[in-house]
Amino acid sequence: IKDENVFRVVSVGRIVRGKGFFELVNAFYQAQIPENSELVIIGDGPLKDYIQDGLVNNRTRLVGMKSREEIVRYLQSADIFALLSHSETFGVSCLEALSVGLPVLATRCGGPEDFIDESNGMLVPVGDMEEAGVAIGKMYLKKYDKEAIKKNCHEKYSSEAVARRLVEFYASIS
Repeated sequence: IKDENVFRVVSVGRIVRGKGFFELVNAFYQAQIPENSELVIIGDGPLKDYIQDGLVNNRTRLVGMKSREEIVRYLQSADIFALLSHSETFGVSCLEALSVGLPVLATRCGGPEDFIDESNGMLVPVGDMEEAGVAIGKMYLKKYDKEAIKKNCHEKYSSEAVARRLVEFYASIS
């Protein structure tokens, strides 16, 4: 359930070097956002203890693995979704966030550039913690249209939309 008094950033993924969680934690602490903000990281992996040991206060929570239903609840309780990966072929977790109307902060890492724009989030360079921190602050101030984000995502990426485009594509080449 969304707590209107807390600005919440959520991230989901395997806690490995290439997913950029170290950069995300640092960017979050640098961001110009209220003290009662929190970063929630969902997932597990070999760097979980390293990230946990480096936390300087209780504004960041590593909550471990969660079911799909629990992840959806976390996304619905958040203000933004962040994925600072070093490389992505597409970025399915970003689309999952968009599908519930959540704006996305992502890196220009090969996938999210195809569907993240100023209407639904922000893109930052890979590894640039300072720029990511600035972006979190900007996203805190911006009022995103969550219903429009959700609608746009469903219109472009729902199974029906993808199937329709495939049929259109094959019809155009036959």
